[in-house]
Amino acid sequence: MVVAVLNTMLFLPYFVLQKKLRNENHQKIGKVIPLNHIMKVNSVGASEPSDCNLEHVQAMSDVIIHNNLSNNDHLYKSMVFKIHHYKKQLRFLSDKLKKNETNKSAELLKSIFNNDQIEALSRKSTKFMKWSNPTICKALKIKFSCGNNGYEEMLKQKIPLPSQRTVRRRLPMLKFDSGVLDEVFKFLEIKIQTFQDSHEKECVLIMDKMAITPSNIFDVSFNKNVGNIIL
Repeated sequence: MVVAVLNTMLFLPYFVLQKKLRNENHQKIGKVIPLNHIMKVNSVGASEPSDCNLEHVQAMSDVIIHNNLSNNDHLYKSMVFKIHHYKKQLRFLSDKLKKNETNKSAELLKSIFNNDQIEALSRKSTKFMKWSNPTICKALKIKFSCGNNGYEEMLKQKIPLPSQRTVRRRLPMLKFDSGVLDEVFKFLEIKIQTFQDSHEKECVLIMDKMAITPSNIFDVSFNKNVGNIIL
């Protein structure tokens, strides 16, 4: 009996507090609306706005897609134009580089070879090549400096030079002006540099008798008058 009274005294304040809280909640909420009525109102009222929102979203998505396609098309055309422009610049610079390299190579060849020698480089054979007098003189200098064997070796190395037979055949055809032939001293200077023994540099000066008669002669080779005192 004592235990029952104690339990009642302990749990009674709890039930009183719960009832008081329920009354306060009902006062705050006010009138209670049935659940089925709320669902009916929501279902009727939400049906029409959802269709409008769907059409609006669809229209906005179409506009966004159209704008994106337009931007992508413009970007594509711009990129294609830039690619063509850069390709054109690349071809121009490549052609310019090749032209500069060709001009540089041509200048380098001209500093070493004569025009007929440069032409001989592009031929398969120099059999019917027409050599100029400066090239014949150059061939003579090389022949004097390196001898017959050295000259033949240069021909084997495809150096554009006339054959020794051509040089011998063209030698009498070279035009030498009257007076002291300075070219001979140049050839001798080249030849002396190839001497290995000092005795090879010994030479003899031979003079013959000459009958000198004052006269004036027209030289057909140089188209001028020669004679009188030329020394």
